[in-house]
Amino acid sequence: FSYVKNRSEAEEIVQDACVKVLLSSERLHIKDLKAYISTTVKNSALKKIRRDRQFTVLTNEDILEARSGEDSVLPQRISALKAAIAALPQPSRNVFELCVIQGYKYESAADTLGISKNTVKYHIKKAYKTLRNQMTDTHISVPLLVISLLL
Repeated sequence: FSYVKNRSEAEEIVQDACVKVLLSSERLHIKDLKAYISTTVKNSALKKIRRDRQFTVLTNEDILEARSGEDSVLPQRISALKAAIAALPQPSRNVFELCVIQGYKYESAADTLGISKNTVKYHIKKAYKTLRNQMTDTHISVPLLVISLLL
């Protein structure tokens, strides 16, 4: 609790740590169970804190506020994004448009295009990488631009 400052998250971390110890094949070699569980709980809490810092949840208000603050620049960025999407190789562009723009699930896109789900994942990854490289001057993330494009 002293790490995550949330009782329910702390309980979940402790439960996960206990399950991990019970399912571990190394439990027969543990000399000090209390110290092992304490260390496991502490490390799990620190991992959760680190993971939570990496991601922030954007609300619709955040997106609208970002759009209103940059009304003069946003249309230029969106047109640059559209041009970058149009410049993608055909297979990557098709997969990107189906999954990201039209909202298809990976499996549905794979069935529609007659390719495997892993190929869809490959093309999505390739498309985002290409778009990030081409959109470096926008100073805004590609996913946020795509969201702006969809609004």
